[in-house]
Amino acid sequence: MSSGSACWILWLTPMDWLALSIGRSGSQPLEYSFGMSTIKRINESYVTMNDVRRLANYCENSEYFYKRQCFGTNPLNTDCMLNSMERVKRMWQKEDGNQVHHLVFCIQPRKKLEEKIKLLYTEDVLYTIGNYLDIKGFQSIGYIHDKHSKYYFSYTPDVFENVHIHLIINSVNGFTGLKLTNIRSFLKDILLLLKQEYPGLNWDMILYK
Repeated sequence: MSSGSACWILWLTPMDWLALSIGRSGSQPLEYSFGMSTIKRINESYVTMNDVRRLANYCENSEYFYKRQCFGTNPLNTDCMLNSMERVKRMWQKEDGNQVHHLVFCIQPRKKLEEKIKLLYTEDVLYTIGNYLDIKGFQSIGYIHDKHSKYYFSYTPDVFENVHIHLIINSVNGFTGLKLTNIRSFLKDILLLLKQEYPGLNWDMILYK
């Protein structure tokens, strides 16, 4: 090394590299758009915990299943996670009506990514959403599905590389005992959070199905 020169070594985690390549909070969005990420609310009735178990079984036993993560529940297994939700309902005497809300987050970065990098990014999104809800008192279970190389109808042009999150949210708040009823306002808050934290994912809209 010549006199007066300096050498700097920058240590970056995998998520730091993703933030630089895609555009997480604090970095500049890329100049072109590859797709758009969306939040979809599945408008189905889950009026009993058996309905919720069927939903969880579908998410976990799907051929596209990649990973599961829970927030605010017993993490031992799926039954323990759902039993944790049931205990909150019994504690607040809110066992009637809709038991959970089912959301789907479709991940479509501005820049086309390799599958393993896209999955890492999806995991980070799941942790961000789950921890955000947990702080607010809502238990949730998230399932990442990876549909790479399999035809799947999507609301984006990237139909052959669909990676998404199924999120099951307890309808009863564990802190207040109140049921989640204003779902549109709730989803707008989540969308705002994701736009702030992940501008490179090009969050576009909330879909109701």
